[in-house]
Amino acid sequence: MKTGNAKQQAAYHAIHELHILEDLKGYEPTVCGTIPLGIDTYKSDIDIIANVQDLHFFEQKIHHLYEDKRDFRPKRKENIVKGNFIFHGFAFEIYGQPQPTLEQNAYLHMIIEYRLLQRKPEWKAEVITLKEQGWSTEAAFCKLLRIDGDPYQQLIDYGRQAGLLF
Repeated sequence: MKTGNAKQQAAYHAIHELHILEDLKGYEPTVCGTIPLGIDTYKSDIDIIANVQDLHFFEQKIHHLYEDKRDFRPKRKENIVKGNFIFHGFAFEIYGQPQPTLEQNAYLHMIIEYRLLQRKPEWKAEVITLKEQGWSTEAAFCKLLRIDGDPYQQLIDYGRQAGLLF
C-alpha cells in the first residue's frame, strides 16, 4: 500500500500515523479488505484483523487505545471483539477473534480475491461496479464465478478447490 494508488498510500500513512500495527503487535495484526486490493469504494474501511485469546483484555485494550477517536464504537459478541472508529478520514474496523490471522476468513477472502484478480484483471472494474450497486465483495466475486449459496463460505470453498490458498 505504501507505493500503491493515492488511496492506498493515504491509508498506509493513516495506519502508520495511528501506530495500530505496533500497538497490536502481540495479536498478529493484519491489514485486510478491499483497499489493499484496489477494489475499494467510497464506503470501504480499513480492516485490521487480530488473533485474540483473551477477548476481555483485548476489548479493554482497544477501548483504551482508540476511545478518543471519532465515532469510536466497541462491540463484543461471544467470540469476537470489534472496534470501529474514524481516523484521518478513514473508517477503521478492528476485528479480533481467537484464531490465527492467516486462517481467518477476512484474510482468506483477500488472498483468494487477489489471486483471482491476478488471473482476471478485467474483473477489477466489474467488482467495483457491483460493490457500488450494493453487493458485498464476496458476493461480487461469486457472481463473476457463477457460484450460488453463501458467498462468504462459497468463496473459500472455491479458493481451496481451485488451489488459490497455499
